[in-house]
Amino acid sequence: MLSDVLRTVSVELPKGFEAQAKAFLDLLKEWNQRINLVSRKQTDEDLEAHLLASLAPLELFPKVEDRPAFDVSRGTMDLLDVGSGGGFPAIPLLLARPEWRGELVEATAKKCHFLREAAERLVPQRAEVVNARYEELEPEREVYGLITVRAVTIDPALATRARWQMLRQGFFAGHAPTAPEAQEAVRHALAEAGFEAVELRRVEWARCTLAIGRKP
Repeated sequence: MLSDVLRTVSVELPKGFEAQAKAFLDLLKEWNQRINLVSRKQTDEDLEAHLLASLAPLELFPKVEDRPAFDVSRGTMDLLDVGSGGGFPAIPLLLARPEWRGELVEATAKKCHFLREAAERLVPQRAEVVNARYEELEPEREVYGLITVRAVTIDPALATRARWQMLRQGFFAGHAPTAPEAQEAVRHALAEAGFEAVELRRVEWARCTLAIGRKP
């Protein structure tokens, strides 16, 4: 059950998070009957595992009141999620951190329709959905405090673009592949892009490995 899964989380979650997370998963399953957001072979346990992995970047901001480098006077945003797909990890992260605002970039139009409904229902006025390929967007400089990537290849070009868009002392947190040689390629891509404090961090409670870098 979702409540059992969430008991393993070692970061602070806000009151009501479980109910909102369940509403998100229910909406995802409803939409998945119409369009292919995730494999229809995915069980409830699989979706709960995706939710848990989505929360892994909170290792960098463990308390509810924590937030990435943020200066509202500059029009910056807390989160940029590249390749949002079925809403992982962006929607769970925004549910877990009620003060955050995010931009969700997704290339597939039908997935954007789902993301917009999920955002409107669950995190109203806190998420902007952009239907585009990340590498084709006209990037803005130094806008985001945290950039997340999941199920998208992290290569030097993506890492360099992300660093350019990130606020100073902001974080990149990508879900690393499982193969050791692929993990090393990701670590190298972040280092080559100019991130500091680059590490591959295994988050046991989230059952995933993050590739983390900080912009100096």
